[in-house]
Amino acid sequence: MLRLTKRVEYALFALQYMAGRQDEVVSSKEIAECCGLSPELVAKVLSSLARGGILQAIHGVHGGFRLERSPEQVTLADVLRIVEGQHVHILQCEEQESQPCYAEPHCTIRSPLVTLQSQIERIFESTTIANLLEQPPVQLELPDGQ
Repeated sequence: MLRLTKRVEYALFALQYMAGRQDEVVSSKEIAECCGLSPELVAKVLSSLARGGILQAIHGVHGGFRLERSPEQVTLADVLRIVEGQHVHILQCEEQESQPCYAEPHCTIRSPLVTLQSQIERIFESTTIANLLEQPPVQLELPDGQ
């Protein structure tokens, strides 16, 4: 089944949160608390996004992260490439092109699924973080002391 990793989900939550605060410096702790996410994983994902040029890392006492690019310029495909280093493949044989497929001589599913893969990639390339803002983020209520 096609599934985005937790790292990609966290990156999208963080970018959606930050897009609503475009010129502000936001800490990984703030994002984790607001969105109910693991602070350690949020910090790792934000660091990856900074290395990838989507975020700017601000060092110091009041440090954190700020969007380097506008939400309209960051696509889901950009996030996938930076966080996971690859595209999301729905077929294992597409993911491992160098290895021959055992079913290739009689395969009838590859062609339609390659077409579907292409459509998914187009959607990822054309969907931006700004598009995610069309749905307001959910604010989670955390129990006292967390």
